[in-house]
Amino acid sequence: MGTYGRFNTHNSRVKQLKYKKSERYKNIRLAIGESSSRNNSYNKVDRKTLEIIKGNIRKKALKSKRRNNRLTFILIIITLCFTILFTNWVFN
Repeated sequence: MGTYGRFNTHNSRVKQLKYKKSERYKNIRLAIGESSSRNNSYNKVDRKTLEIIKGNIRKKALKSKRRNNRLTFILIIITLCFTILFTNWVFN
């Protein structure tokens, strides 16, 4: 059973590559200055405005869901009609 050495070296290479990759991304972020220039302050939004925005998003999502349901229903009906017509044509 001499496979333990090969798997061990493979695992160590994978670990080294992951470490190098994470270090490379860390160095790139430091070179760009992303971590120091990042600003985590957000604009404050009123609760009423937020509720209006959420309501609009919900309306759009509901409208899209209804449209998809109608389209699915119509396609199922068309498929059933074609199936019935095809079976009548083949067996008659």
